[in-house]
Amino acid sequence: MKNKITKKAALKIFSLPLEEALKTGEKFRRAYKGNEVSSCAIVNAKSGACAENCKFCAQSVYNKASSPKYPLVSAKKLSQAASKAIKSGAACFGIVTSGNALSNNEFAELCSFVKGFKNASKLGFSVGTLSEAQLKALKKTGVSRIHHNLETSKKFFPNICTTHTYAQRVKNIRLAQKLVLKYALAGFLALAKV
Repeated sequence: MKNKITKKAALKIFSLPLEEALKTGEKFRRAYKGNEVSSCAIVNAKSGACAENCKFCAQSVYNKASSPKYPLVSAKKLSQAASKAIKSGAACFGIVTSGNALSNNEFAELCSFVKGFKNASKLGFSVGTLSEAQLKALKKTGVSRIHHNLETSKKFFPNICTTHTYAQRVKNIRLAQKLVLKYALAGFLALAKV
């Protein structure tokens, strides 16, 4: 059995009617991945008060939803949550924060946590935009997974967010690819092998 689907075969699914696309996708999943499911647990490590204006997000200061607000949680709490998730069978553990980017102090705190965590290769980060230096620092600690939201198409993106652009997100993804980090994307744009 092959372990990879061709790009041409994968893209063909998008041209099919919805019901046929779902059935075809299921056939590919069974052929290439069997019946195994890989689970990932996440922790919201910093919540609310985000200055970005993503229309769908309850953590945005522009949203009237009542979402919890708290600063970056301690390394001890992150370690406890990650250890519990991994012991419970999660294949990876994602650390998610509100905002477009972490402060230098917050980023240093996360790196400090990762250095003290024995399963760094199972950690992933969804912490907004990361500089090349930050991506290199994460890679050096053993982190290999980064997540970035591309919530919609390039054309429609300005209708849901104007405080950052689709191009800025893609630029960050390309930078991570250059550094050979795995990138998981929310949305349909597959720019990297995951």
